[in-house]
Amino acid sequence: MNPMKIQPPSTHAGDGRATHGRFTFGNRHGRGNPLAGRAAKIRATLLKKLTPKVAGEICDTLIAQARSGELASVRELFDRTIGRPAQLEVLERLEILEQSNRESRQ
Repeated sequence: MNPMKIQPPSTHAGDGRATHGRFTFGNRHGRGNPLAGRAAKIRATLLKKLTPKVAGEICDTLIAQARSGELASVRELFDRTIGRPAQLEVLERLEILEQSNRESRQ
């Protein structure tokens, strides 16, 4: 068997998988993420503690840091509000495609 060749999902249940390739109930290899429960507890605690007042205070601090010239705060603020800028190369390619499309219509 060639290790580089992608094999289709098994169609038999002898390997502990169902017909669509998912692990079947009780499969010892398909236990999921062992840290998912811990991460869920941390997320729940953060959501309980993050009141609108606290969130506002955090936003005020971030804006103050950005105004004082902290580049990391400026990036975080803009990334979270207006989104990351598109890569210039992609925009240039799009312009070239649009221009060639306009020329082909004429």
